[in-house]
Amino acid sequence: MHLPRRVYDCLCHLVEHCDRAVGRDELAAVLWGHAGVSDKQVNQLIVRTRRALGDDGNAQATIRTVAGFGYRWAMPIEPAAPELPADAVSPRPVMAEAETVPAVRRPLRWRLAAGALLVILGVAAAGLLLPAGWRPRPAVPPAPANAVIVLPVEVQGPADAGWMRLGLMDLVAERLRGAGLPVPPSESVLTALGAKAQAPASVEGGSPLPWADSLLIHGSLSRLRAGWRVELATVAPDGTRHQVQSERGDAADAARIAADLLLAALGRPRPPDADEGDRLEDRLRQVQAAMLAGRLDHARELLADIGANAPDDPQVRVRLAEIDLREGRLDRAGSGVERLAAEPGTAAVPSLHARVLTLRGAIALRREACDAAWRDYDAAAGLLAQQPRASEWGNALVGRSLAATCRHAFAEAASDIGEARLRFESVGDRLGVAKADSYRGMLELERGRPADALPHLQAAVEVHDAFGAVGDTASDLLALFDAQALQLDWNAAWQTSERAWALRGRIGDPEQRLLIGADRVRVLAAKGRFGEAGELAAGLAAGIDGLRPAVARYLHAAMADLAWRQGDSVRLLAAASLALATWPEAANEDLRARMALFHQRAALALGDPAPPPTFTGGRVAAAQLVADAERHAAAGRPAQADAAFARALAQAESEAVPAGVALVAVSHARWLLAEQRPEAASALAGRLAGWSAQDYDCALIKLQVLQALGRYDAWAQALAALRPLAGERIVPEPLRASLVP
Repeated sequence: MHLPRRVYDCLCHLVEHCDRAVGRDELAAVLWGHAGVSDKQVNQLIVRTRRALGDDGNAQATIRTVAGFGYRWAMPIEPAAPELPADAVSPRPVMAEAETVPAVRRPLRWRLAAGALLVILGVAAAGLLLPAGWRPRPAVPPAPANAVIVLPVEVQGPADAGWMRLGLMDLVAERLRGAGLPVPPSESVLTALGAKAQAPASVEGGSPLPWADSLLIHGSLSRLRAGWRVELATVAPDGTRHQVQSERGDAADAARIAADLLLAALGRPRPPDADEGDRLEDRLRQVQAAMLAGRLDHARELLADIGANAPDDPQVRVRLAEIDLREGRLDRAGSGVERLAAEPGTAAVPSLHARVLTLRGAIALRREACDAAWRDYDAAAGLLAQQPRASEWGNALVGRSLAATCRHAFAEAASDIGEARLRFESVGDRLGVAKADSYRGMLELERGRPADALPHLQAAVEVHDAFGAVGDTASDLLALFDAQALQLDWNAAWQTSERAWALRGRIGDPEQRLLIGADRVRVLAAKGRFGEAGELAAGLAAGIDGLRPAVARYLHAAMADLAWRQGDSVRLLAAASLALATWPEAANEDLRARMALFHQRAALALGDPAPPPTFTGGRVAAAQLVADAERHAAAGRPAQADAAFARALAQAESEAVPAGVALVAVSHARWLLAEQRPEAASALAGRLAGWSAQDYDCALIKLQVLQALGRYDAWAQALAALRPLAGERIVPEPLRASLVP
């Protein structure tokens, strides 16, 4: 049977935690990645999961409702050891009968729950509840570990194309086998499928086959106006995924090329006889597949092989520059692109000229040269506007949108993204659509709308991850983390950091790796895990030499955040100073203003007040206004402090970003408490009530206000709610002292 991914994940989580009840919030955080999920959505998922198991809300034989809390697994679990029937004899390794599910993105959970699911999904497939001791009997021995399993191809085309289900399956299997991969014969796979030639609808959709330690390859064939499209998708036991596609007039040719693209994505050489008849375009597609998968060394090897026969080919040189860019070698990438741009032959080929311009624009964006990037992308879009390849024009448009976002030309950026997305959709370019979604999310972030950014970034992550686009997935996750942090959703931010951290070993760009590490320091600090955060920050700082200051500043900012949460003014002053020293004055953004505020707080605490940094531009960040208010408060000017805090709160609430509102309200409330004005502080603490369950600072100020007001019952509840958020932080003794009711 085939289960939707979320139903399967729900089943896994309940079975894995069968020893206890699972709360609704926990299910929401695990299955949706955030807690902002309605009870109705959770209820519907439970209904679907029960239905898949032949259960319902009346019987509750498998999943029991725990009133007022959540759900608990109710069915006895006994992992089944597979038995071999006497007649299961085969001269070579073949597959087991269909009764389990494939590995999914969360490999640890799969391994924990796999044994139990042998029984559960066997029950569901039969459509009735069987005794707990029931065990399915596999018909044949399992495949060897680490095998590559090619499943029958799903065909979407005319009736006479039915032969391609097995024909293309065999072609792909033979191609991969020729490259040295351990691919069992197709007849063995068909035997394991019950001789029905039926394959799962997708690699992650719930394969009933016992191949958790194998690489599953699912193929699909669809008819186009002038040919065929073959797509191959994989999921490895560790959750790594790849997806490639090829379009050709002949279906077999498309399948062959798709197999070679998949080999490139896996970092494997093509079969020894593959050189004959291969076109340069096909070879370059393999390079692109390797780059997409983050296998930059393999991409260089492929280019070196091509370059032996065509060392001066501009297409080869463009891709070498792209690899340099992906590795963070901006100077080398820039030099290669400038040489190409200066050659007369480049301008004579519009598609090549446009690719050079878009690459130069990308390099300019990495250097924060927004205007130069916009000019290059704009020129590329002009060259491609009349070209037949919609995806290439779409790439230029989304690049121009990112440059426009960098210039704060938000309406222009939104227009380009919308046009590009339509172009990508018109040709079925899902990676292009994901790129448009990603850039739309980044646009919303730059606009100060993190809540609006979330759905766009989440959609982009899932597609890029499905295609095994490592660098793009990491970029999406970095932006998604920022959005979640601005929402003060530290649990979701932690999950995002975990996903990004798991990719570090596959990312060739040291700057991107550092940003992932800096985000991890931030979320560890926010959750009070100071020891881990400090150890990680020290390790990252030791390897920072050689990286651009424009990137290193984000690590300094994360270290400043850690020092502030620890109350270490000496380290706070040092880290904030380093961050500000590398921050462009023209970049009037919230994070720089936050660093300036930290710098001021540390200086005041150490008795060495320093003048505020220079800010340029029309927008004034709320953190700047908080800094003004705190300076007035420190100087004993309460009227001026009150007025500055009021301006800061008005600014933060007009932008409606939780992190900004919390920054202002917490600071203002603390000052009001120091001024013996708890009633006024209470109104500010009330503004933070929605985030006090997930953010320590919001929860702490709530506790302080309730104690000052003498509200015993509410204070006791707030103290109990604060402790799980504290981590290594110690709640101050005065706040833990008992109040007399």
